[in-house]
Amino acid sequence: MSRRASPRRRPGSPWNQSGVLIHLDLDRPLEPIAGDHGRPVLLIVRSQGEMLGQVWLTGAEVITPEQQWKAIADGLHAELVRAQVRRDVRRRLGWVPGTGAPSRISVIVCTRERPDALARCLDSLAALQPAAHEVIVVDNAPASEATRVLCERYDVRYVLEPIPGQSRARNRGIAVSQGDLVAFTDDDCVADPGWLADVESEFVDPLLMALTGFVGPISITAPAQLHFEAHGGFERHAERRRFEAVGRSPVMAAAIAGAGANMIFRRSVFAAVGTFAEHLGPGTPARSSDDKEMFYRVLAGGYRIVHDPARIIWHAHRDTPRMLAGILRDYGTSEFAWTLDVLLARRELAALHVWRWWLGHSARELRSGVRRDSGPVRLPRSLAWSELRGMANAPRALARSRASRRSITPIPAPPDQATSSTSDVAVTAEAAPGVTLTIASHNRTTALRDTLAAVAAQTLEPDRLEVVVVLDGSTDDSAEMLAATPFRYPLRTVWQPQAGLARARNRGAREARQPLIVFSDDDIHPHPDYAAAHVARHAGLARPSVVLGPYPPAPSDSTSFAALSLRNWWLDHFRRLAAPGHRWTFMDVCDGNLSVTAGLWQELGGLDEAFSGGRRQDYDLGIRMLELGTPVVFEPDASADHHFDSSTARLLSNARQEGRWDVLLCRKHPEVWSRLPLAAFDGPQWRSRMGPGPRSRVVRRLAGHPALSGAVLNAAELVRMRETWTAIYGRLWRAHYAAGVHDALPSASERREFFAARGRAPSLDLGLDDPGPADLDVATTAPELHLRLRGHPVASLPAALPGQQWDLDDLVERAVDAVSATAPVAALWGGGWGDGPSDKCP
Repeated sequence: MSRRASPRRRPGSPWNQSGVLIHLDLDRPLEPIAGDHGRPVLLIVRSQGEMLGQVWLTGAEVITPEQQWKAIADGLHAELVRAQVRRDVRRRLGWVPGTGAPSRISVIVCTRERPDALARCLDSLAALQPAAHEVIVVDNAPASEATRVLCERYDVRYVLEPIPGQSRARNRGIAVSQGDLVAFTDDDCVADPGWLADVESEFVDPLLMALTGFVGPISITAPAQLHFEAHGGFERHAERRRFEAVGRSPVMAAAIAGAGANMIFRRSVFAAVGTFAEHLGPGTPARSSDDKEMFYRVLAGGYRIVHDPARIIWHAHRDTPRMLAGILRDYGTSEFAWTLDVLLARRELAALHVWRWWLGHSARELRSGVRRDSGPVRLPRSLAWSELRGMANAPRALARSRASRRSITPIPAPPDQATSSTSDVAVTAEAAPGVTLTIASHNRTTALRDTLAAVAAQTLEPDRLEVVVVLDGSTDDSAEMLAATPFRYPLRTVWQPQAGLARARNRGAREARQPLIVFSDDDIHPHPDYAAAHVARHAGLARPSVVLGPYPPAPSDSTSFAALSLRNWWLDHFRRLAAPGHRWTFMDVCDGNLSVTAGLWQELGGLDEAFSGGRRQDYDLGIRMLELGTPVVFEPDASADHHFDSSTARLLSNARQEGRWDVLLCRKHPEVWSRLPLAAFDGPQWRSRMGPGPRSRVVRRLAGHPALSGAVLNAAELVRMRETWTAIYGRLWRAHYAAGVHDALPSASERREFFAARGRAPSLDLGLDDPGPADLDVATTAPELHLRLRGHPVASLPAALPGQQWDLDDLVERAVDAVSATAPVAALWGGGWGDGPSDKCP
């Protein structure tokens, strides 16, 4: 054994240290802790089922409750404050947690010749509440029958994978699993009984593809275990965090998203982005980080990862100096190997930032000898040297890993098993009235033909559905195509001089012969149960209502930054509409998938044809609906796919149109000012909101040259510079929106008059310590919330940001940020934590 791997334990050497691990629940009184003189003490602190974090203490003969509380208040100050504020804000705003459909959860444990550790892991999985649908043990290239014999004692599924490699074993487990969700932990881990509790509620978000959690130590009695934990342990966060790569590098986010010992995936993600990279991970020369490379692909695909510290796994750290040196060397190799892999294969320049961080981290440890945040634990410099040696080995290790897998066919990703039941929709719709589907179109023959093909696949009976196509000034061959197309349903074509989308929809409604009208467009492809779901939902309503259905984007170029951003915006929009207790606003009303009875449509007065540009006529309808008290219902089964141009040129053109028609909307309804992007512009100086200084002049010039601005954005996307792309696109969007405002208000006097007459949001005082939920009306305005605590003002913020959809989760987190930055800690503790340790002492 080398000297570095097995250092001599001189008196006072860090290798003579050992630690004490104490679990504290702040919901119970604190009690004295019997220390062991100079042994470091690690407090793992929880409250109300939440993990608040860890605190190091210097050992003493007895650690009093006062000393414990002082260490917790000092070390977890921000976490304590934010946790209490979040609870109070949620209570006052009437926040309701999401609920998801029941899911089958497959838990996969990969192992190799560690039956004792595996037995402890399987014991913990057997105690899960709720229990997993199945537990799969993948025995990876075993040298004996010990694992198979052990598994016979448990209610688990034993699977043999003869080719070595953790990624290979994980992929084998995925291939044989049956769950909608696939969870992973390691054979040297113990799962907390509530690891899988309410996991379905997390996956209500259709963009959430992975869930990670807290990974803490089982023990720190051995010096190596103590050093690993003080050195940083596993990646974890003190509070819930959401990671996504819209506007941020997926490399940087993946590096801190969590650890492979505690991760849960939506099964469909493997069909979307692939399974684990088999040339990475334990069992290959690259050693590890197969989990981070997987996180990278999830994030690069535009999906999300949530880290929830309430989902807890306990890990048995390596307990000898040799093993600790080896694992840190492997981590150094793997961190540089997977980032080098994405740099070479995917042009991710952000990998260089990860390298810079790791090199700086090791340099600081070598200079200081002891990490600044390690508290009472002394860390040997040999740990940093182990990491550096691993980093230097990364290029060679990656090359060897790639070469070792060239002759091995990877295990393919399983197909997406997502299906939707249609029987309930069909049965419910049988006694309901018929429907007229009106489709507005302008000079898009091919798109219209594809849409009609999707309409022809509807499950509704032919005598209960008619289709009316309104050609709004079309000069192409759309009319000839419609006349020559045999169709399953009665089809009528109406032509009118070009007058805009609002008039086309009104014309389609007037032509309807069925009592229920569904509005759509020539680029929206309905799913087979689309019409039946609309009909069935109206049949089950107590009074006439407006029913909205989802129609998320399905662009041809689904991987571009613009397309991913747009897709995510719309999926978030429809997710909010489906959330329990959603507060309806006029911005929720989109007329691309809307159904209404003919009588109610006449009562509402249809769409205002002054909005002739195809923008904001639905917002205007929403304002009038809410003023009249018209019920609005969301029906997720009435779904369709929106196929349209998602190029940056088209999106920027849309921004200009929105700026123009927002002016008309505010003139007609001044009270909605605070909800629109107009509210972000400051009076007559609205142009300054494009950004001050020379950079704005550059943006204005780019905005005037679409080809040049597109080339700049394409160049940023080519080298995966997401932050740069997002910054440039955001400025260009504001410039085009401002140009639209200028189109509607061409003179300076018009702009001054318009901005002077702007509506102002009402104010609402919200006492965080008052009982019960507050009455928060967000239908047409976003009130300015003035948050108070014990009668004292602590923060102010708008209920919704200008131009953004109403999102209660977003408001809660913005309120937490605002209050936590300003409120006195003592006042907050008085509201929920107590003024000190006295209320926690026996």
